[in-house]
Amino acid sequence: MVEAAAEQFQVPVDLAAMTALGIISASVGGRRRIKVRPGWDETTSLWVAGLAGSSELKSPLIRKLSAPIRDAEKALQIERKDEIEELEQDRRIAESQMKAAEARAGTAKTENARKEATADAKAARQRLAEIGQVPKPPRIIFGDLTPEIAAKRCAEQGGRIAIISAEGGTLEMMSGGYSKDQPNINFFLNAYSGDSEPVDRITRETILSDEAHVAMALLFQPAVLDGLARKHGKLQGKGLFGRYLYTLPVSRVGSRIESADPVPANVDNAYARRIEDLIDKVWDSDSDTIEFTTEAAKVLATYRASIEPRLGPQGDLRGIGEWAGKLAGNCARVAALLALFDNPGCREIDDKHVNKAVNLGPYLIAHAKRIYELMGRKEEDETLDVARDALAWIRHRTNPLQDFTKRDMQRGLSRRIASADQVQDALDLLAEAGWVAVQPAPERAEGQGGRPPSPRYDVHPWCAETR
Repeated sequence: MVEAAAEQFQVPVDLAAMTALGIISASVGGRRRIKVRPGWDETTSLWVAGLAGSSELKSPLIRKLSAPIRDAEKALQIERKDEIEELEQDRRIAESQMKAAEARAGTAKTENARKEATADAKAARQRLAEIGQVPKPPRIIFGDLTPEIAAKRCAEQGGRIAIISAEGGTLEMMSGGYSKDQPNINFFLNAYSGDSEPVDRITRETILSDEAHVAMALLFQPAVLDGLARKHGKLQGKGLFGRYLYTLPVSRVGSRIESADPVPANVDNAYARRIEDLIDKVWDSDSDTIEFTTEAAKVLATYRASIEPRLGPQGDLRGIGEWAGKLAGNCARVAALLALFDNPGCREIDDKHVNKAVNLGPYLIAHAKRIYELMGRKEEDETLDVARDALAWIRHRTNPLQDFTKRDMQRGLSRRIASADQVQDALDLLAEAGWVAVQPAPERAEGQGGRPPSPRYDVHPWCAETR
């Protein structure tokens, strides 16, 4: 399904794959707790953030992959409609009876009349307690939500919601993008771990839920993250950005084809059945625990141990420590989701699924490093962006290994580069990284005057291999 959807919408396969993981998490709804080993538990809530440009069909991709959830959601609403309406009616009747009985007790002329009315009010109050809060029509997927509204919706839906969106509104609201004050993100931080806190309303009583789970699959433009952590420094150390699994795929814009084949019907139907099974057998069930086998727990523990030295003072993951410290736990969640997708009734997670999740580690680390670089980027720091554009220009020439001059590059980047100095800074950075090397200056005849020829640059062979 991932490959077929990527082909239909001409998007990178990894963008579709990471989105699908978020969809699976939404279909589980936090109804399974993962026991890796004694003392190490995880939830099945996954937060996925994919970055793509405005013209890369993010919305159609999300609509396609989430369509089975939306269909199942409609079916659940129809199925529960009569039950909810009956409970609402019973509650209205009980409330009317209680108010009428209280009014009679307040105006009773005799003691017996007052006692009788009070007993009727008490009976009506007990009936209201039996009915309890009338459940809202079942919903699985929501769009962008503020932290406050997300907490309310989660409580209304039995402690689980999924935020699936092709915009970056939720992340921007969580980070204070639409507010002068720092938003209260405690709900999201707690919900990532399956914890809960009271939700107070102005017009109704406090809503309590035993646990809260939020799954997220967000697709948005890279500009949403540009300098985000730097702009909202109060979020540093809270671990908000460390909870996401990121993907920043190589865009297919410029090489997309017209009239791409749609997802084959048999693939579409098989995928829909898998998602519907998850909703029927897991989302619409009581909470339960699934355990790692002994071998699966060893695989994950070994992987977590391999990450630990990289978090140290000299480690390559120190700069993204808040994220890398959660990677093993996120791998446990991915493994569980893959196991449940294969078999919604599974009771154990074996090493096969754990190995699949762990094998994603290098990919996830590489993309997280790039994302953190974007979030910490300073407005005046453009050299790295220019260097990336320059490297892309080198790779996409007819002959990527052809040597070139600074002026050649400036012509190739003329629409994006303002000055020769920017090109030179980018070339210096590429040379420092080893992508290009300055050719030795040619020998000149003794006494030859005039301006020396412009330096020429050789290109690393990898530029041709990674086009």
